[in-house]
Amino acid sequence: MQLCGICAVVDDAMSRARERQKARIALREKDKKVLLLGAGYVSAPVVDYLTRDKHISVTVGKSQIPLR
Repeated sequence: MQLCGICAVVDDAMSRARERQKARIALREKDKKVLLLGAGYVSAPVVDYLTRDKHISVTVGKSQIPLR
Protein backbone atom coordinates (compact mmCIF):
# COMPACT_ATOMS: atom_id res chain seq x y z
CA MET A 1 0.00 0.00 0.00
CA GLN A 2 1.41 3.39 -0.99
CA LEU A 3 1.02 6.26 1.42
CA CYS A 4 0.41 9.84 0.37
CA GLY A 5 3.33 12.28 0.75
CA ILE A 6 2.18 13.77 4.06
CA CYS A 7 1.22 10.36 5.45
CA ALA A 8 4.68 9.02 4.61
CA VAL A 9 6.34 11.95 6.41
CA VAL A 10 4.13 11.45 9.48
CA ASP A 11 4.76 7.70 9.45
CA ASP A 12 8.53 8.29 9.24
CA ALA A 13 8.41 10.81 12.10
CA MET A 14 6.42 8.41 14.27
CA SER A 15 8.88 5.62 13.52
CA ARG A 16 11.83 7.81 14.53
CA ALA A 17 10.00 8.86 17.71
CA ARG A 18 9.45 5.20 18.64
CA GLU A 19 13.15 4.47 18.10
CA ARG A 20 14.17 7.43 20.30
CA GLN A 21 11.79 6.23 23.03
CA LYS A 22 13.31 2.73 22.89
CA ALA A 23 16.79 4.24 23.17
CA ARG A 24 15.77 6.33 26.20
CA ILE A 25 14.30 3.28 27.92
CA ALA A 26 17.44 1.23 27.20
CA LEU A 27 19.65 4.01 28.57
CA ARG A 28 17.51 4.36 31.68
CA GLU A 29 17.74 0.63 32.39
CA LYS A 30 21.50 0.49 31.83
CA ASP A 31 23.50 -0.15 34.98
CA LYS A 32 25.22 2.92 36.37
CA LYS A 33 28.17 3.19 38.73
CA VAL A 34 28.56 6.01 41.25
CA LEU A 35 31.71 6.84 43.20
CA LEU A 36 30.93 8.87 46.31
CA LEU A 37 33.85 10.92 47.64
CA GLY A 38 34.06 13.35 50.54
CA ALA A 39 30.44 13.12 51.57
CA GLY A 40 30.94 13.29 55.33
CA TYR A 41 27.70 13.35 57.31
CA VAL A 42 25.45 13.22 54.26
CA SER A 43 26.97 10.01 52.87
CA ALA A 44 24.43 7.69 54.51
CA PRO A 45 21.34 9.48 53.11
CA VAL A 46 22.98 9.83 49.68
CA VAL A 47 23.83 6.12 49.54
CA ASP A 48 20.32 5.27 50.75
CA TYR A 49 18.78 7.43 48.01
CA LEU A 50 21.03 6.12 45.23
CA THR A 51 20.56 2.45 46.11
CA ARG A 52 16.79 2.69 45.70
CA ASP A 53 17.42 2.16 42.00
CA LYS A 54 18.51 -1.44 41.34
CA HIS A 55 20.50 -0.28 38.29
CA ILE A 56 22.87 1.90 40.35
CA SER A 57 25.89 0.52 42.19
CA VAL A 58 27.59 2.77 44.72
CA THR A 59 31.23 2.78 45.84
CA VAL A 60 32.13 4.96 48.80
CA GLY A 61 35.68 6.28 48.92
CA LYS A 62 37.19 7.38 52.19
CA SER A 63 40.50 9.10 52.75
CA GLN A 64 41.98 9.13 56.17
CA ILE A 65 44.98 11.32 56.77
CA PRO A 66 46.97 10.21 59.80
CA LEU A 67 47.51 12.92 62.43
CA ARG A 68 51.11 13.53 63.50
